Amino acid sequence: MEKSYLKKIMYILIAAAIVCVAFVYNSTTRDWIRSTTAYWYLADNVGTPLLRKLDPEEAHNRTINIVKNRFAPVDRTANPESLQTSVWGLKFSNPLGIAAGFDKQAQAMEGLLKMGFGFVEVGGVTPEPQTGNAKPRMFRLVEDKAVINRYGLNSEGQAVVANRLANFKSTADVVGVVGVNIAKNTTSDDVIGEYKQGVRNLAANVDFIVLNVSCPNVAWTKELSNHSDELSKMICAVKEERDSLAGPKPALLIKLGPDMSD
Repeated sequence: MEKSYLKKIMYILIAAAIVCVAFVYNSTTRDWIRSTTAYWYLADNVGTPLLRKLDPEEAHNRTINIVKNRFAPVDRTANPESLQTSVWGLKFSNPLGIAAGFDKQAQAMEGLLKMGFGFVEVGGVTPEPQTGNAKPRMFRLVEDKAVINRYGLNSEGQAVVANRLANFKSTADVVGVVGVNIAKNTTSDDVIGEYKQGVRNLAANVDFIVLNVSCPNVAWTKELSNHSDELSKMICAVKEERDSLAGPKPALLIKLGPDMSD
């Protein structure tokens, strides 16, 4: 009886080892495991509560690493036709996407799209790297099931993000709409020049570009959005830059703040 019991345990351990090896080394099997109901249950009821025990910013960073390294759940459910829409010449499988501020450094696009999102907007991205606001700068509102983000446009810079976008476009095994949110460096006075630079450096590998003129965590966007002439001049210059590109010409959008006038 004892030998039979030990044999069953051995078989279970061997099967678990095979599953672990397949999960690590076989992407097809790994995606299948990540799409199962059990995996989604563990992510929602074990993984997420554990992450919420961490400091908010640390939890955010670890979540990005989890998604980037292909440990996040996968949604294999086909989107119904009623959710599909075409805007700006782009076809969205569904209208629910990840806005800028989550995948700030363009690290987790493939994983987010595989989770079922209709699009991913990375950034905000500044021309040169900058650290953003001092910590702590992210806070949980437990009673509201929400967070407050005061990062202040922390960015690894356009060169790093451009390389990641190009690599995603050439190697990712998932198709989806990806955009980028751009801004100027906080210490720079060259508003028009830096937004134009963002278009030049990032347009080739995205479907849309968002001009961030309303970030509540940095003072300069409030100054820009309060001067309609300056804002109009910047938008016209950026559009002209976009139209002059030899390659793809992504849709150009503006991130407006709720406190801006008509």
